[in-house]
Amino acid sequence: MQEPSPPGADESHGSGRFAKRPTGPGPIGGDIASVLYGIGDRLRIPTLTSRHSSIAVMGLFAMVNGIVSIAVMAAAAALAHQPLVFPSLGPTAFLLFYTPTRAESSPRNAITGHAIGALAGYLALHLFGLTELGPALIEGVTLNRVGAAALSLGLTSGLMVWLRVPHPRPQRPR
Repeated sequence: MQEPSPPGADESHGSGRFAKRPTGPGPIGGDIASVLYGIGDRLRIPTLTSRHSSIAVMGLFAMVNGIVSIAVMAAAAALAHQPLVFPSLGPTAFLLFYTPTRAESSPRNAITGHAIGALAGYLALHLFGLTELGPALIEGVTLNRVGAAALSLGLTSGLMVWLRVPHPRPQRPR
């Protein structure tokens, strides 16, 4: 005999006991709770479906996804003998897993945003004559480096707006 569902539970989906399909952001915002619910429902894992909004489960999910995604990029970098892992990949990976259904988390925006940033950075280094020099941590900060950084950021910001590929989404003031 099946136990009755509590009022408001979505009985058309839900493998877990009294699991309720998320209808909005999870307890920490974002879509992680919805993604976990969907995985639990699709794979018929009632324990995951019933605990999809647990902070511990969501944190573990984010940690595993972060480790796997950066490990894949690091393996590709090792095979290609190219530095494919860089600091902004961490926040990008988090955005992709935290808010996967938002436009700013789409592969188009993430890949285009990073490509724009890399190209703008290289162009700025070239225009300021810095392509043959070592990193600023070793060589020191100069006016040319400041100018290149400012131009790179300005170009990246402008191009991302003009091409409508925001990444990440600007936060609204509270």
